[in-house]
Amino acid sequence: MTFLSIGLLCGCGQISIEQQKYSTQTESLSTAETSDTATLPTTQPPTEPPYQTVTPSAEKFVYDYADVLTEDEENECSEYARYLYSAYLVNTAVVTSEKIGDYSPYEYAQYAYDQIYQGRGSGLLILINNDSFNDYIYTTGNCKKFIPKDSIKIAFSLATRDIVEENYKSAVMRMLSTGELCPPHVFDNAEVFSEDDVKSLETKLNQCVNSIAVLATSNTTDSKNEDVCRMYCQRHFTDGNGTMIMIDVNSKSVTVFSSTQAPADFKKILESANLKASEEKFAEAVNIIIDAVES
Repeated sequence: MTFLSIGLLCGCGQISIEQQKYSTQTESLSTAETSDTATLPTTQPPTEPPYQTVTPSAEKFVYDYADVLTEDEENECSEYARYLYSAYLVNTAVVTSEKIGDYSPYEYAQYAYDQIYQGRGSGLLILINNDSFNDYIYTTGNCKKFIPKDSIKIAFSLATRDIVEENYKSAVMRMLSTGELCPPHVFDNAEVFSEDDVKSLETKLNQCVNSIAVLATSNTTDSKNEDVCRMYCQRHFTDGNGTMIMIDVNSKSVTVFSSTQAPADFKKILESANLKASEEKFAEAVNIIIDAVES
């Protein structure tokens, strides 16, 4: 039986972007670009589409335009990307290209992510760039916040060796694996929780008897919160058993979708959570719902 709240959309608003760029040429890790200033384009991005356009397709995670993966390898990478997409709610993609034209690797990776996911949500896009051989790991949202830069450096360094040996599948899998460093229960696409909030919620949710997850997002579409919360619940809990608590920062409201029986007096519980959300006490609002589901 499902129980829902009150709220308005989400879809995931666009997150501010601050990326890390590392070259996959054969230079040592110590000479890779790691400063924040190296991550941003120094000129205005091209206004024309890139030489290699990206055409998104539903349920597609690997866009192997450079044809560096065998069919079996592409399927394996796709399945792992699909796992991250569900388990961590990470918008995941792998793009390989022979030519990106006037685009920098950063610009092309951002372009590809915008094409595939409309720039929304927490994302991890791996670019294998056989044009200039400067590959790129593009992150937004939870991925940008919770994947340590040192972990990206290490993954990139190991992937570099794989690419030099033309073991592209191994390189892709190494870089994708950084997605598992994101929190597995709290998906803060709206960046409303502090790191302490996330740590506390993760500890609590990990100890819950019921399967519960939390999504914080922003209402930017015409979809109702109830529909969005249901979609994310079904995406994350692929076995159909779980509860998704959604915070919409635009309406400052809480929405809940669950496969379990609603607790007694859930309407009052939800009203209490929404009061906290209206005061922007989002972590407190979430805790009220968690305690009710677990009672």
